[in-house]
Amino acid sequence: MADVWDPLSEEELKFCWASLVNHGALTTANLQKFMLELTGEELTPVQARDLLSYLDATSDGTVGFDEFRHFMSASDLNLTDPTQFLWSPTKAFREEHGLMKQSEDAAEASDAGLSPRSEQDDMWMEGNRQHDGQSSSSSFHKAPKASAAPKASAAPGVPKQRQLAEEKVLGKIQGSLDKYSKSVWDKLQTEQEAIRKKMFTRWTSSNPNELNCEEHHRMLSKLHKFAASRHATSMLSEMKVADGLAVLKCMHDSSQALSKPVEKPKSGYEKATAAAKGAEAEEKPVNPEDLKLTYELWLESMSGKLRPELLVARKDSKKKSWKA
Repeated sequence: MADVWDPLSEEELKFCWASLVNHGALTTANLQKFMLELTGEELTPVQARDLLSYLDATSDGTVGFDEFRHFMSASDLNLTDPTQFLWSPTKAFREEHGLMKQSEDAAEASDAGLSPRSEQDDMWMEGNRQHDGQSSSSSFHKAPKASAAPKASAAPGVPKQRQLAEEKVLGKIQGSLDKYSKSVWDKLQTEQEAIRKKMFTRWTSSNPNELNCEEHHRMLSKLHKFAASRHATSMLSEMKVADGLAVLKCMHDSSQALSKPVEKPKSGYEKATAAAKGAEAEEKPVNPEDLKLTYELWLESMSGKLRPELLVARKDSKKKSWKA
């Protein structure tokens, strides 16, 4: 079973994006339809707006492809961490694109000679913005990288006892935040696995851990119909039974190829002998009853572990080790 889902490739990202957007804009209606068709999850309008707000890294009220790519770069919770995911999901995007938030309060503080906001302040504001589900009207501009500001010294005249009391209070607050983050993170990890299982079992009729060829074809047909509505010019008009069987067999073959060790090149005699045996052996027809899509195999495929390029890369790596 695959533990971590690999990030989507650029081609896969563009395909998903084209399936989501409507005339270049990602809307709550499209997001609701996408989630319902692909995962079976019904998002309320409020939930859809909150998710769009979470995706909106530039706070301009719209979500572009670059923001979508940034969000999808963590296709698995194990690829990120609680601090980034819960409190500052857009910080890395802003840093990567050189975007600086220039809100009115920051400008006023600067004019008054006060020290700029710290990283913790930005994290707190980011968390509030995502929690409120609203986009800030603050503008963004390209900003040069600046050196870190020196830490402000303790205010003169403040009794040491008071400083210690404040530090103790701040420590308790931080402890509460850490406890809250862990609680939410554990819940999200559990929900992630539950959603994946639901995505699979919604197509099963008897055994919740596997799909027979008929159930697998029904799943492919439903998803293909949704994708074809957005990619009509580049996809087949209909997913036939033979197509579904070919996909299922390819998944089995890929999984087996990844689990088996790559054999060293054979000598001329061994190749000739193998070719003769292969010519004598008749290829057995695929029995649909023998082909099942197990939950483990589905996870392998969904996590990106069965990509053809991975098989090629694995063989190339072995060849290099033999030559060395």
